[in-house]
Amino acid sequence: MNTPAAPSRSWFATHPSLAPGPLRILMGILSFVGLFALLVLVPVVALPSWLRLPPGDSAAWSVGASTLILWGTLLALLYGAKVVARPTRLFGPLIVAASGAALLYLISILPLAEVTLARAGASPLILTIGYGPFLLLAMVVPSLKILSGLLVTLEDVRYPGSRISREFPRGAA
Repeated sequence: MNTPAAPSRSWFATHPSLAPGPLRILMGILSFVGLFALLVLVPVVALPSWLRLPPGDSAAWSVGASTLILWGTLLALLYGAKVVARPTRLFGPLIVAASGAALLYLISILPLAEVTLARAGASPLILTIGYGPFLLLAMVVPSLKILSGLLVTLEDVRYPGSRISREFPRGAA
């Protein structure tokens, strides 16, 4: 009686190849471009130009443009890499890395979470709006994703190939 061969225990043994195919690379690039636009271009370039305030009025964010550019680029790169690495065993660690970076970003801007609007004129008005509670609520998602990334990594280590053969039947990448 023939017994099936035991699955490979090598960390890099995967059903689809480690070399990303053109479709996975395209999806990773599109993911990077979309997230870069959402996390960097909209808040740094588009939002200030869309807020056309009357002369003398101003709006000030406490999070600087350099912080948005640095963290936005890092998050877009990590999430793009996660899309490319999906059928491999690097997917779980990249989920943890990308979600951990998102959580660190939210934690780092939490103390700065406010917008100040100033209106000049005969009766000047200064309005400060805090969005810290919204950021605390937003931290739930990356926290849960870190947990899911750890579970995916654990499954890939404990049962090599099981997730990959389920998600990518017949070795399709």
